[in-house]
Amino acid sequence: LEHYLLSVLPFGGTHPNAEKNLSVDAARRLNKNKKLKNHLKEEIGFGHVPQKNNELERRLHVPFDGEKLHKFSEFVGRGLLWHHWQCRVPSQYAVEAFTPSPTGLKYVDSLFTLNTKHRVCVNLGNGTVRYKGAMSESDECLSVWAIQFLGGVTVSEKSYGIVFKNSFAAVLVAPKRHLEELG
Repeated sequence: LEHYLLSVLPFGGTHPNAEKNLSVDAARRLNKNKKLKNHLKEEIGFGHVPQKNNELERRLHVPFDGEKLHKFSEFVGRGLLWHHWQCRVPSQYAVEAFTPSPTGLKYVDSLFTLNTKHRVCVNLGNGTVRYKGAMSESDECLSVWAIQFLGGVTVSEKSYGIVFKNSFAAVLVAPKRHLEELG
């Protein structure tokens, strides 16, 4: 997961070291993975991304497996929960990562407004990784995380016609029954 993400995400990175990250670091990783390099070479191209004013903007299109980002973000969420509050995810809990839609974004934002003294907001490597998290005071390990890699990238979901600019992965850690209810 890490190798894939560190090879593909730099194509859309917006943080201050994005150019070096793509031209040096990602290039080195891709040279070690010929299969991924060839896949990207075959699939990369230009496409049109809808803008808020209903116009289309020509952008580089790089194929991306969002599920790999979500799976990786679930691991990161578990690690951050331990790092900040020494909480291991109990067996009756689940960790769920997703890229929020506009409606999901409102929901995630509302979770960060809840009253708790367990909050963190961190910026690593001048925007290379940013995250914020909040954990419930009454239900240990119940937490929400917003994790942004490489300054955020623009992700376009073709099937829904949604564009996520400077997107982040949201991670919820909650009892399994609560996450099942959210569906």
